[in-house]
Amino acid sequence: MITDDPDTITAAQVHRHLDEITEVDHAIQRHRHRDLADRPDRAPARDRRSDTR
Repeated sequence: MITDDPDTITAAQVHRHLDEITEVDHAIQRHRHRDLADRPDRAPARDRRSDTR
């Protein structure tokens, strides 16, 4: 759909934005995972309990 309305975006633009958001979300998740692996004191409580058994 092509329109002169500047507030209208195409489906392709929506998909590009969603892809960008997904890439950023994956990067954040990788960073969090790496941070927890590097700092076991920040791991979720259930993980800390299993280490002390």
